[in-house]
Amino acid sequence: MCMNVELKKTVDKWNREYSVGTDVNFKISEDETKITRTESEAELAGGTFAVIKLAGFEGWQQLQRVNAA
Repeated sequence: MCMNVELKKTVDKWNREYSVGTDVNFKISEDETKITRTESEAELAGGTFAVIKLAGFEGWQQLQRVNAA
């Protein structure tokens, strides 16, 4: 499977700039954002999605919906 180079750069940059436990704003929907914290480093899933685990949410969430608080 071909890895998306730009997504890999995004993941690497996030992990350099933010550690596990960073407070973040998570955009749940167009109208709803929650403050939470990271519980993992960002990862590249299947070469097509940048993902991260967040406190209070099950599974992996898309990194594009997360911003450092």
